[in-house]
Amino acid sequence: MKTILVTGGTGFVGSSFVNNLKNNKNYKVYSPSSKILNLEDLKSVERFFIRNKIDYVIHTANHHVHPRDKKSKDPNIQLKNNVTMYFNLYMQSNYYKRLINFGSGGELPRELWNTNIKENDIGKVVPKDQYGLSKLIISSFIKNLKDQKFINLRLFGVFGEFDDWRYRFIPNLCAKAILNKNLKMNNNGIFDFIYIKDVIKTTLKILDKKLKFYDYNLSTGRKLELINIANKIQKLNEDKELKIQVPSKKIAVTYVGNNMRLKRENLLADLTPIDESILNVYEHLKKNKKNIVSNDL
Repeated sequence: MKTILVTGGTGFVGSSFVNNLKNNKNYKVYSPSSKILNLEDLKSVERFFIRNKIDYVIHTANHHVHPRDKKSKDPNIQLKNNVTMYFNLYMQSNYYKRLINFGSGGELPRELWNTNIKENDIGKVVPKDQYGLSKLIISSFIKNLKDQKFINLRLFGVFGEFDDWRYRFIPNLCAKAILNKNLKMNNNGIFDFIYIKDVIKTTLKILDKKLKFYDYNLSTGRKLELINIANKIQKLNEDKELKIQVPSKKIAVTYVGNNMRLKRENLLADLTPIDESILNVYEHLKKNKKNIVSNDL
């Protein structure tokens, strides 16, 4: 049995890993609260690894303040917290076999986004925001370290059942449809969306594999127009004919990751069809409709 530490177990990606693996007999999963494992405190991290045998670390914890989140106490600590958490884990490398860090397509400044973002495109220009900069610092360190113990998986448009329906595109439109609200969008664009269960399957596939690189884009490579996504969600509501409201159908932004590194090594898991994954998110939110607050949409 492999023992895995999943950091950020209360966040979207981390909680998805924990829920997916909790009944899997091949893995024993640790996902302690910050009271037991404070990733920003080196001594707390040291104590945890001394007391617990860990084979693999899946590092999903991060401090990310959404631009629309007005309730955040201090959005300016993203850089400090994210870098500190990673390096506190890095310093315990004698205690585990591999650490998989989750990066972000946001490591590339938004103005350089395109429909074929490759790993080698990252790091040529520094992001202006703290979140993107923190992710770039970590992924650059991993690439330059060139140690198979540390792998960076760069996520593009990950979504799923436990995603934040207030801000995230697909869950947000699903929540609006469930409450019979028109599907209001800020703009149209071409994006790459990967279902969280495909992220989990791919991560487990590479957990103990010998790899050719240290840095991979974890994406579908599919170019999905946002209006077409909205059309799919619109059809899921059979109670009311909802309108799709968007200022312009013109493509305002493109954001698609090139995943050929993973594909060439046969590491990318079979991808869930987009219609199926959207339906899964819709049904989950519908089942938990009472938790959706209309004023937050």
